[in-house]
Amino acid sequence: METREKVLAALAAVGLIIGVVALFIALGAKNDTQSDSEVAAQIKQQLETQVTGAKAEIEKGAKATSEVGSKADKADKKAAKGVKKAGKAQKQANSNASSITELTNEVDKLKKEVETLNSQSQTTATEIQNLKTDVAELRKTKKNK
Repeated sequence: METREKVLAALAAVGLIIGVVALFIALGAKNDTQSDSEVAAQIKQQLETQVTGAKAEIEKGAKATSEVGSKADKADKKAAKGVKKAGKAQKQANSNASSITELTNEVDKLKKEVETLNSQSQTTATEIQNLKTDVAELRKTKKNK
């Protein structure tokens, strides 16, 4: 039983106890002008009223409990959707991190290739300069002969 249902059941029990106490008080205080059947009818009416009220309270509590359960189910479904979306987002983040690592490695590789090409270019420029110097010396030597 839910807490609310327990409280409502306890209230109903207290109502019935009060009704029984009222029955004993009524029987003890019955005056001589009323017959036993009139007293019994009044007591029966009081008890029926109290029982009807207790039933109504129990039904009201059951309905409220049902509504709370329905809302809790909806909240659970929303939470499950949120968890699913978070999982997808985490998967995408992991994929992005992997792609970033791959791209970083590729950039590092390209940097090394650029450094190699720069070094080769510098070596080639030095060789061209040396060849120009050699050509100039050869021309001088050829003119001097």
